[in-house]
Amino acid sequence: MSARRANRALLTGVALAACTSVAEPSGDAPDAAGGRVSDAVAPAPDAPAPPTNAPDAGPPPTAAPDALAADSAVPVRDAMAPESGADAAPDAAPDAAPAERLDAGLDGFTAADRAVLMAMRRPASPPPDPTNRYADDPAAALLGQALFYAADLSNNGLASCSGCHVPAHGFSSLLSYDAHGGLDFRSVPTLLDAGHREWFFWDGGADSQWAQARTPLESPHELNHDRVRVLRYIFERPVVRRAFEAAFGPLPEPAFWARLPARARPSDAPEDAALDTAWRSLAPADRDTLDALFAQVLKALAAFGRRLSPGPAPFDVFLDALAAGEPDALERLDPAALRGLRLFIGPVGCVRCHEGPLLADERFHNVGLARLEGAPLDAGRATAIAEVLADRFNAAGPHSDDPAGDRAARLAGLVAGPETLGAFRTPTLRNVALTGPYLHDGRYEGLSDVIRYKTTLPDTPALGVLDAALVPYPATDAEIDDLVAFLNALTAPPLEASLTGPPP
Repeated sequence: MSARRANRALLTGVALAACTSVAEPSGDAPDAAGGRVSDAVAPAPDAPAPPTNAPDAGPPPTAAPDALAADSAVPVRDAMAPESGADAAPDAAPDAAPAERLDAGLDGFTAADRAVLMAMRRPASPPPDPTNRYADDPAAALLGQALFYAADLSNNGLASCSGCHVPAHGFSSLLSYDAHGGLDFRSVPTLLDAGHREWFFWDGGADSQWAQARTPLESPHELNHDRVRVLRYIFERPVVRRAFEAAFGPLPEPAFWARLPARARPSDAPEDAALDTAWRSLAPADRDTLDALFAQVLKALAAFGRRLSPGPAPFDVFLDALAAGEPDALERLDPAALRGLRLFIGPVGCVRCHEGPLLADERFHNVGLARLEGAPLDAGRATAIAEVLADRFNAAGPHSDDPAGDRAARLAGLVAGPETLGAFRTPTLRNVALTGPYLHDGRYEGLSDVIRYKTTLPDTPALGVLDAALVPYPATDAEIDDLVAFLNALTAPPLEASLTGPPP
């Protein structure tokens, strides 16, 4: 699914050794060594959590520890088991006594429940991205939209970025490894609400929305372009060139473009050898200029992506009514969805990982998936850490607009520890009914299939160990139907038509 995949066999090969030693990866290119990962035998689900990694933890929990109460014997968050990629809060309170739930208000939600629910309210706009000074610039967003939908900005048979991120499919796609269309071995994440996210790709291989945009543009498995050709595309089309210069200022004069090769990009992939040779033949000053201009293209694509924030879903209408104390708040969700919500934040414990405004904790978890027949081993976060550290477009790099800020600081202590092996980012559940197939490899086509797996956890992980946050719950068919009803209540109205096609 990306240029990074060309090296993934080697990267997966070194992941186990790196995780076993819990060594901090260097900033060298991630394919610097070889090796092979053997399958690991997972312990029982109640085995102690592996060592955790605070710098990779993402944002802190969205509710105070005492707000995450239990319902029955299965806690919403087990204070004794740290989450993958995050240290347990040292002052975490023990699970609330079951009696607390008997003292619920008229709406049936305790104070602890309400704290969890209020933390799920989604802001109207994404948080600022200091690494991209153009993140909310209308001129940059207009250019990004033109490039996102450009039908001729592909060298691989795909119509455009929207060929995989289909507006009608929640800016996701039916493509996955599991015989649903085949795009390498990762399913296509949604771009809706991506501006709210902390990490990008299933494995967190990019630390900003604009850094993520580089991979689909240059991957031989996706658009298969390169920065020289993308920039030349902009320079040679007057309308697109004017849009670029309105956002970022003048492009170099024709003499600059005349001395460049037709195509060039830095790459370690064997199939890109000619492109890499052409890139290395350029003068260092020209490479720096091209990288700086290309970073502006990436930031324009991110500026457009930040506008893909839908309006309120039925769940948001319910949350607003609950926050306002409206007496008919419960009527804003249909009864099945309301029952599903109670299960979600209560005994099933989905909220352990699916918390906060995106219903996703922005952490990385091993959910115990067995290897799909014929699929490559995918070490997930364990190999992505080296990739994000080596990326010249990361938050600490020369093209970041905030190289000493908080996003950059997260990179300093990233460690590919044992808990990162086979771990993948928690996906948002917003608009999830539109974005199947599900899980990082798209192995499940329906929401009920995913829920059934997550509540039984029957597989043995292909790599690593099952995350301690996952606890089986014997859900009945009726409870699964209620959980699906709740997930359907997370579907927002369609975006305005002006965002679902090229600009005029």
